[in-house]
Amino acid sequence: MSLHKQLWISILAMMSAAFIGSFFVSSLSAKYYLEEQLFRSNIDNVTSIALSLSQTADDHMTSELVINSQFDIGHYQFIKLDFVDGSSINVEADNSDFKEAPKWLMKLFPISIQPGIAQVNDGWKQIGTLSLSSQTRFGYKQLWNNTKRLTYYFLAVSVLCGIIGSLLLKIIIRPLNRTVEHAQAIGERRFITTQEPRTTEFKEVVRSMNKLSAHVRKMLDDESKKLDSWRKDMQHDTITGILNREPVLGHLRAYLQNDDDSAYGALITIRISDLFSLNKTEGRQTMDAMLKRFGAVLQRECEDRVSGKAVAGRLNGSDFLIIIPGDNVPPESGKEILTMLLQVCRELGLPNVKLLGSCTSYHFGETISTLLTRLDSVLESAGNNDTDSCIYVPSRVVSENERTEKVDWNGLLQSALNDKRLTLERFPVVSISNRLMHYETPARLQCENGQLLMAGEFMPHISRLGLAPQLDLVVVELALDMIVKQGEHIGINLSAGLLSDLGAIRQLVDMLERFGNKVELLWLEVPEFGVFQNLERFRYLCQLLKPLRCVIGIEHVSQEVTRIGELHDLGLDYVKIDRSLIHDIDTSVPYQVFLRGFCTILHSIGLKAIAEGVTTEAEWEALKKLGIDGGTGTFFPKDFKE
Repeated sequence: MSLHKQLWISILAMMSAAFIGSFFVSSLSAKYYLEEQLFRSNIDNVTSIALSLSQTADDHMTSELVINSQFDIGHYQFIKLDFVDGSSINVEADNSDFKEAPKWLMKLFPISIQPGIAQVNDGWKQIGTLSLSSQTRFGYKQLWNNTKRLTYYFLAVSVLCGIIGSLLLKIIIRPLNRTVEHAQAIGERRFITTQEPRTTEFKEVVRSMNKLSAHVRKMLDDESKKLDSWRKDMQHDTITGILNREPVLGHLRAYLQNDDDSAYGALITIRISDLFSLNKTEGRQTMDAMLKRFGAVLQRECEDRVSGKAVAGRLNGSDFLIIIPGDNVPPESGKEILTMLLQVCRELGLPNVKLLGSCTSYHFGETISTLLTRLDSVLESAGNNDTDSCIYVPSRVVSENERTEKVDWNGLLQSALNDKRLTLERFPVVSISNRLMHYETPARLQCENGQLLMAGEFMPHISRLGLAPQLDLVVVELALDMIVKQGEHIGINLSAGLLSDLGAIRQLVDMLERFGNKVELLWLEVPEFGVFQNLERFRYLCQLLKPLRCVIGIEHVSQEVTRIGELHDLGLDYVKIDRSLIHDIDTSVPYQVFLRGFCTILHSIGLKAIAEGVTTEAEWEALKKLGIDGGTGTFFPKDFKE
C-alpha cells in the first residue's frame, strides 16, 4: 500500500475517531441543554395557562376552549387538566409523522422532559391540576441539525488535512522516491549514484547504495584495467605499441567474414627495407625510437578514421599492416601513410631509411593468404625503385566500385528506403543450453531489378550519404512486423549514426511505445566503436529504451575492454564479443585466459556474453567452458532447431 493511501487512511481513522468522540460529547451536551430549557419552558407555560384558567374555572366548556387555543398556538406534546371531581381535559400531539430527525438519533439520544405542573384555583378553592410538556420534535430537529453541521465540519477538515498532508508528504517522500529509483536501478544492473537526502533515515540508505555502486564501479575499473593490460601485453608489440601479427590478422579475418560496412576496404603494407643493416649502422636504440614513432603515427591515423574500425599491426620486424574498412581509394591512403612515416624519418635524421609500400582492396569472402600474397608480390619489385612509393595492386575480385560505378546510389537508396524495399535475413543466436536466444537479422537491399545487395555493398554509401538513421528506422519497422507475424525474438543492428540524430532516436522510441508489450521480443545492439565514440548519447538512448523492456546490447566488442566499467549504470542486457577474439579459441591458451576473465567481468554486472563468429564445434565447446552464454556464426545452421 502506498504512503499516500496510508496517509489518507490514517487521516480518516483519526478524524473518524475525533468525530465520533465529538459527536457523542456535543450531542449529549445538546440533549441535556435542551431538556433543561424545555423543562423551564414547561414551568413558565403551565403557570401562565393556569392563571388564565383560574378566571374560567367554573365553566368546563370555556376551560376546554382555552386549553385547545393554547395548544394550537404553542408547541406542546400534551396539555392536561385534571378536575377535583375526577373529570379531565386532555389534548395530545400526533407524533406519527415525525420526520425532523432519524429514528436512530432519537433512540441514541432520547430527550426526556419533566412536565410542568400547576394548580388551578378559584380564589382559595382548588379546581384542578394542570400539567403540560413542550413538544420534543423541535429539540430533536435542533439536535439533528447540530449533528449535520458537525459532520460537514469534520468532512471539510478531513479533506483539507488530507490535501495538506498529501502535499507535505510529496515533499517529505521526495528523497524516498529517489531512493526507490536508485534501488530499482541497482535491480536493473545500473549501478548509479545519487545525492544524499537531508532526511536522516533516507540518508543512511542512499549512502549505503552509493557505496555499493562505487564499489562495483571501482571493481569493474580495476578488473577491466588488469584485463586490458593483459590483453595489450598479449596482443600488442612491445616497441611500437600496435597489434602483433596474429591479432591484426584476426581483425582482418573478422572483416572478411562480416556482412556489414567493414566487408570491404583498403589494405596497406609498409616495409622497412634492410632493417637488419640499419640496426647495425644507425644503432638499435635509434631504430627502436623510430619504430616507436611509427607505431604512434599509425595508431593516431587509425583513430582519426571516421569508421572507427581501422587497425594497424606489426607483421614482423620490418613489415606493418594497416586495415582501413570502408576505404575505396587505397592508393591515396597508402601514399598518405607512407608520407607521414617518411616525415618521421626526416625528423629523426635518418635519410638512409627506405620504406616500401603496397596497397590493395579487400572484399568480403577473400582469404588472408591471398591478400598477403598479393601485397608481397610487389614489395620486392618496389625495392628496385630509387624513390619511396606505395604501389597499388588491383584486386582480382570485381570491386564494388567497378561493379556499381554507374549506380546512382543516392537515388537507389532513397527509393529503397521510401518504398521499404528491404528484407531481413535470419541467423540464429544459440545459448549454451542449445536454446534459441534470438535471430540476428542483417538487412538486404532489393534493387528495382530484383537483385539483393548485402549490407557490405550498400552500407558504406548509406553512411556517406547520412542515411543510416533512416535505414535503422525502416529496419526496426520490418523487425517489428516480423515479431508480429512469427512471435520470435528478433535482433537488429543499430548504426553508430543513429546516436548522432536526436530526432531519429525520438522516432525510434515513439515507434516502440506504440508497439506495446511485444517490444520485449526485440533485441537492439549498437557497435562498440559507436558506443564509446558517443557514450553520453548512448546513455540517453538506454534511458529511453529500458522502460519499454526491449533488450539492449553492444556488438563487436574487443578493443574497449578497459572502458567496460563505464557501462555499469546503463542497464545493458548483453555483449557480443568480436570474432577476432573467438577464432581458434580452442587452441589459443592466452585468449582463453582473457576471455574467461572478460566473461567474469560481464557476469558481475549482469550482462550475458555472446560469442560472434563461431565456426567449429571445438570452438563452441571451448567457449562453453570459458563462461560464454551464447554464440552465433556459421557453426549454427540457419534452420536451427532446439
